[in-house]
Amino acid sequence: MGITFTQGGTSTLHTWAAIGRIRETDTLFLVGLAAHKGINIPLPKRGLTSPAQVEYLRYLFQNFLARN
Repeated sequence: MGITFTQGGTSTLHTWAAIGRIRETDTLFLVGLAAHKGINIPLPKRGLTSPAQVEYLRYLFQNFLARN
């Protein structure tokens, strides 16, 4: 379980263990990969359909990353 990113017809799954850090701004989440300190994948909040989805994603990050 983790996050799947899809771009240009290619999908990549990053398990929770592969995610080293999350930074949140007003408009996006930056997903930092544990094995690649300089790589952050932007996850724009505008891609979510409601404020409840933003809250749920924040909840997932806080709870699953705390376990790894």
